[in-house]
Amino acid sequence: MRGLPTFLQLCLISTLIIDCGAQEQQQKAPKVIKEDKALKRELKMDTNVKQIVPLLSVSNIEKSVAFFVDGLGFEFDNKWVQDGKLRWCKIKQGGSALMLQEFNTEGKNAFKPIGKLGEGVTFYFICEDALKIYHDIKKRGLDASEPIVENSNWVTNIYDPDGYKISFESHTDVKRGTKLSELEDSK
Repeated sequence: MRGLPTFLQLCLISTLIIDCGAQEQQQKAPKVIKEDKALKRELKMDTNVKQIVPLLSVSNIEKSVAFFVDGLGFEFDNKWVQDGKLRWCKIKQGGSALMLQEFNTEGKNAFKPIGKLGEGVTFYFICEDALKIYHDIKKRGLDASEPIVENSNWVTNIYDPDGYKISFESHTDVKRGTKLSELEDSK
């Protein structure tokens, strides 16, 4: 459970306790194990949660900010500057947000990633028009993948400086597997 936010750890632990059928657990906590509608209502999360905001550990926050803010059009929502250096920020675009924090490579709180940062991680931004975003990204000089239709969505991908995959997608009725260039060539 290392790395999970505390409230998710508590939800996971609560679920394990409720669903666990082990005799030992039943003896220790019979009220929790017992199927109880009142208990389920009590443990149910309030609709107080508004948004999930991933925190990306980055190797160089200046490069990451340049990529997301200058390249992808995000804007600052909040930031922490210490001793004249940006240490953390929350950036947003539309209803989506990300947090960026450069990790320490030395000292008490040092972080030494195993493998390449961002490998295997994709952030999907659902948008009104992924093709417009693709064209905007290209105008800013970044190398986004050619949009292709996957699962009834136009999808374009780009990688941030640490290898996190950023995908923009929007609904379409165009046939699966169609590339943007194929549509443009047919006009």
